Amino acid sequence: MYRASRTAPGRSSPLASLSFLALTLLPLAVLPFGLTSCGGGQAGDSNNRGPFRLTLATTGVGQIYPYRITALDEDGDPTSEILDILEMDDLKKNSTATNAVLPVATWPSTPQLPGGNPGNQYLLLRFSHELDPTSILSDLPANQGNSGLVGALQVIEYDPATETQRYVVGRGFVGGYTYYDDLSTPNLDLVLTKAVEADGDGNVRVVDPRADGFPLGFSSDEDLVAPNSFVFVPDATVGLTSFETFPTSRVIRVIVTNAVRNFRKKSLVEEICTATVVGPDTITPEVIGYTSGNLSITPGNGALGVDPTTVIEVNFSKPVQPYEVGQFFDPRDLTPAFRGMGIDVQIASQTVKVSYYADPRTAGDFCNYIVRPSYSFQGNQSVTVTVNTTIAGLANRNVSQRVQTSFTTGEGPGLVNAPVAPEAIYIGRGGASPGISVLDLNGFGQGTGDYSKLIDANYNLGFKRNPNLGQPGIVPPLGLGETNLDAGSLGALTLTLDSRLSTLLVDEKTVSRVADIQLGQPLDKVFNNENINVHAGRQGPNTPLPGSTQKAWGTSITAPPIPNPPKFAFPPPNPGQGIFGIEPTTSTASTGVAIPPCVAASAQNKLVIGNPFSTNQGAIGVIWTSFPGFYYGPNPSPGSPQPPVGYCPYYSRQHRTLHVCPRS
Repeated sequence: MYRASRTAPGRSSPLASLSFLALTLLPLAVLPFGLTSCGGGQAGDSNNRGPFRLTLATTGVGQIYPYRITALDEDGDPTSEILDILEMDDLKKNSTATNAVLPVATWPSTPQLPGGNPGNQYLLLRFSHELDPTSILSDLPANQGNSGLVGALQVIEYDPATETQRYVVGRGFVGGYTYYDDLSTPNLDLVLTKAVEADGDGNVRVVDPRADGFPLGFSSDEDLVAPNSFVFVPDATVGLTSFETFPTSRVIRVIVTNAVRNFRKKSLVEEICTATVVGPDTITPEVIGYTSGNLSITPGNGALGVDPTTVIEVNFSKPVQPYEVGQFFDPRDLTPAFRGMGIDVQIASQTVKVSYYADPRTAGDFCNYIVRPSYSFQGNQSVTVTVNTTIAGLANRNVSQRVQTSFTTGEGPGLVNAPVAPEAIYIGRGGASPGISVLDLNGFGQGTGDYSKLIDANYNLGFKRNPNLGQPGIVPPLGLGETNLDAGSLGALTLTLDSRLSTLLVDEKTVSRVADIQLGQPLDKVFNNENINVHAGRQGPNTPLPGSTQKAWGTSITAPPIPNPPKFAFPPPNPGQGIFGIEPTTSTASTGVAIPPCVAASAQNKLVIGNPFSTNQGAIGVIWTSFPGFYYGPNPSPGSPQPPVGYCPYYSRQHRTLHVCPRS
């Protein structure tokens, strides 16, 4: 059994097309806002309790974060409650095909304040803790081209036609503070300056005249100068007194990274990406890079040697509906549905569609998605990733450009598909390269092997001599393999190879020394049809013992599968458990065991007791076997969500666990 493992992806820059200077943050001699440097986030500190998070992003007229969704009741029906999505569980419990994430607010088409009076538009970000302004605002003249931001928090205008991105020209304030030039010196010396303040009686006033035009004079304007608030005001004309809107016909992307710190230098615990527009939202979401072909999909297009256990990251220009990208990861859901993505793997001449899970990067970032294949890729495979136009933005406009990238996996770990007892001997190896090998006593199985031998006309041993090859009436059909994964055995009394053609199937990376090996319980006590199809159970006839009416729970060791082993299948029959082996089963007329009524009679198994090295085709056989007879597999193979009519549970399953006791 091979089980896939998963690794977390590295995080790419949310603003890869922009460049800005790194900033060395200097501690302030005196903390602003009248704070002291003693503890915080503690009992009694009502302004700084709990994790440091972004709690609200608003245009002043409506919320753009947290994302919101209609709450469902216990029957899955929508209620009248609108729920803030604060955790991934909020999304997973309430998101369905008919209950989408709600649209975010937009700015009005004209420069006006909440309530309708003329004034500058603004963006307000409110945090759970009081902020360190130096983690957001820069005192470097070089960063004034970034609207005075250091990059930990970004307000970006994205042109959907040209895909150019740049900082919105404007000015940022933290708790009413901003960096202004020190007018007492001849040079440009930026100092943190109190520009706007609240008097504590509900009144907000401008302290520095350079901040005239700061949004105020409406209900809740005190929130804009609170020490836990960041406010950004567009200022293309260099002077807030000329009232402005945010750039029109652009997506305004708001990116908040964990480089934002609270006043005690603690980092934000969850990164945020959201976006909105000025006026009605008619802009379609796209995969970033769709115009240039330099798509923001990781691994990158044309990448070589990619770790087969990789996940895929896809970055959109604006938030999209999570449900439509793909099914949320759930280890209990073994067969995720295909939705807005496509992952295709080329295996020799066959193209295989890979099922996957897809999750937003965080509950506050519906722009960027982590796509997890439901099982790991194999080594040296070509993988194509497709983003389809069925994915909609929050304003119900679909992605307009279908895009594709491809990459090639590296060698990766060797996969093993070995014969099982009683037709195999498990060998513990010592010396400089300790590990485990398997001596194949059957010689006709379709496990991992050397594909070059399979296509070598001068090599006439092993699986390629299996007399059942190409025989009609066998379910599933038995044919020659196409790669090292299904090339099959090199013959009886040979050591099994993994997909890298090594006979050391477990090596020193796993065990330092093998002290003991013993056979364990049958695998079918744990991995059954119920692991493959949610509508199938572990019920069904147990494996018959030849010449006996005895039945036992779990596959009898006297009944090896035919062929031994069956080949790996792609996609795997059991993706949730990472089991790639198909499970053909055996029965026999000679022992008087009836074929189950749901199984069609199959061809007679030609692989019987005989000489695996015979030059006489009619005499070829297994050195010793206890279970010749009919040969059949799942009839038909199980499907989800509803097993097809006539589906029969597996009769015998691949095979049992192997316990290895290492010695350090």
